[in-house]
Amino acid sequence: MGSMSDPTDSSGTSRRPGPFRILLTGGGGKTTAADLFRREIGDRIIVVPEAATLLFSGGFPRPSESRASRGAQRAIYHVQRNRE
Repeated sequence: MGSMSDPTDSSGTSRRPGPFRILLTGGGGKTTAADLFRREIGDRIIVVPEAATLLFSGGFPRPSESRASRGAQRAIYHVQRNRE
């Protein structure tokens, strides 16, 4: 089987590696890092905004009760997956 430098499958057929997902987290510099990746790598970079920020800045409630909080997390997960 091939490596990243020699992307061939077990039959010797050349193939391209699939897409990678990179998650940027932390206190600061995420937008700057994403812009740097886009400048260096080009149009193959797609930036997907974080679903929680989109939902909460749009008025989605921030529940404090445990069951409601699980529902909010489920909503965030589904929105994020659909945006990707």
